[in-house]
Amino acid sequence: MSTDDDGVNFDYDLTKEQLRETLKDFGLQESDVNGTMLTVLQAITSSDYYESIELRYDDLPNYAIQTTNIISFLDNYSGENSRESIRKHALKPLRDKAGVLGYDEPAPNSPKTHYWVSQEFREHLDNAELEETISEPDPVEGEDRIVDLPYYGEDLPRAPGEHTQLIADGLRELIPNLAEKPVLVHEGLTKEERSDIEGKLLPIKFGGMEFHLSVYPDALAYDEANQVLYLLEAVTSLGPFTDNRIETLLNDLSGPEDHTNAKEHPSLAKMRTA
Repeated sequence: MSTDDDGVNFDYDLTKEQLRETLKDFGLQESDVNGTMLTVLQAITSSDYYESIELRYDDLPNYAIQTTNIISFLDNYSGENSRESIRKHALKPLRDKAGVLGYDEPAPNSPKTHYWVSQEFREHLDNAELEETISEPDPVEGEDRIVDLPYYGEDLPRAPGEHTQLIADGLRELIPNLAEKPVLVHEGLTKEERSDIEGKLLPIKFGGMEFHLSVYPDALAYDEANQVLYLLEAVTSLGPFTDNRIETLLNDLSGPEDHTNAKEHPSLAKMRTA
């Protein structure tokens, strides 16, 4: 893609607007996003970054992100406090609030401490070919990449990470305890599936009704016996499941497109009073 956008002097794969929209899907509010965050994220999602940096240690993975490399790569972040600014305004919130970055600190103040772009975030990106440039982050040790649900006839593949682990646990252990006759309505989206969604509205069907959601829950399950819809969100950071997100979901679910049953679905009324 082109260069020199808003002072960015490198070949980037994603525009700042694309990244801003993607961060919304990961629960970041507009007030959480800043210029430093977008510039750093634009760099570490570009092939140009990984092809130009040199890691200081041979045993670091090729997807490792270190502050010193970011400063070397970004000409406009060469000031005295640039390292602390990048940590405070970009790396730390992207790790703690959004789960966009993974983090490994082998020992306190270790020079091998590094970040990486999480596999969940990679799968949400459009037009970024990270997999062609750097390897995929290794799954968490002992973590299964397949989810087997007793009420669903197919195995569900999933990416590594704490976020997807929580989703899997919820679908596998929580839903069978809550629902008498559960069916899986929705679970995750691959990059290709996201690109197929028209108007960024996720179509879902349950109980003879169809809705289109403008925000995407991590997973949806429906209890056919009791007509209850369960929305699962894996919250691994500080407050990403906001009141605004809840209100948007309620609005999207307030009117089914199939009006054969004009009476409000029982599960929707329960959501409003929960």
